[in-house]
Amino acid sequence: MDDARHLLGSASRLLILTGAGVSAESGVPTFRGPDGLWKTRRPEELATPQAFQADPRLVWEWYGLRRERVGACRPNPAHEAIARLTLENGDARLVTQNVDGLHELALEEAVAEECSSDESPAHATPIRLHGSLFWTRCTVCDHRTLDRHPVDADNEASLPRCPKCQALLRP
Repeated sequence: MDDARHLLGSASRLLILTGAGVSAESGVPTFRGPDGLWKTRRPEELATPQAFQADPRLVWEWYGLRRERVGACRPNPAHEAIARLTLENGDARLVTQNVDGLHELALEEAVAEECSSDESPAHATPIRLHGSLFWTRCTVCDHRTLDRHPVDADNEASLPRCPKCQALLRP
């Protein structure tokens, strides 16, 4: 641990890459673990534009369940340590494969505790390789919006709609 502290303290730049393992401790289900989300479904069935075009209700149902499960999770000590590290080191960047938003939540909490401003520095904002469960995109006009509300996927008429053009939003 002392070696790690020394390396981090002497580094001129720092890149942190995280994946599902960092959020698993918070209760976020992984994709490929023993109880992974892809054990019962193939990614092509639910996580592609083609899948959405074929059955938007099914895709929203699946994403809605994931959003519900993730929404109950809290950042764990790893998220908190990474948030503090990125705030303290102006040359640190976080790149994550996670879509759960827990890095952002940990960062918001760290900023509230440690900074005089409510906004996190731009360098501390994670780069999300696979997007976010909570950002939606219009299928027609490409409008994007942050939405943490539950999704009613009972029928296509109840699916989320674009506030600009009323077309379907997709996860």
